[in-house]
This record gives sequence, structure tokens and C-alpha cells, in this order.
Amino acid sequence: PGCWFFKLPHKDGNSCNVGSPFAKDFLPKMEDGTLQAGPGGASGPRALEINKMISFWRNAHKRISLTE
Repeated sequence: PGCWFFKLPHKDGNSCNVGSPFAKDFLPKMEDGTLQAGPGGASGPRALEINKMISFWRNAHKRISLTE
């Protein structure tokens, strides 16, 4: 109720499922507005921003952990 889900195209063909709409292949589409949470909604850009922060700190943690 109140939500619509659509199958996203996978770069390897229709028989493959997309693991996450936050994958690198979809980031340009989210940034240019092709993919969005809803018309005029702020939740999609905020989710993208949080995802970028988490990715940054996850990768930083891996580098920091390897140097100790």
C-alpha cells in the first residue's frame, strides 16, 4: 500500500537480478534523477547521501585496519 516496486534492468541481461539499487552502476541514474524514491521526495537523495558516507567509512576502516 502506497509503494510501487519496479524491476531494474541488470547490465548482464533480464535473467539477472539487481542486488542493490545503490550499486555503482545506478549511482549516475540516481544523481541525475532518472531513479528516484518519489516525485519531489527528499528521502531518495538522503538515502544516497547516507549510502555514500557508509561506503566511505567502510573502505576507510578496511585501510586503517590493514595498517595496524
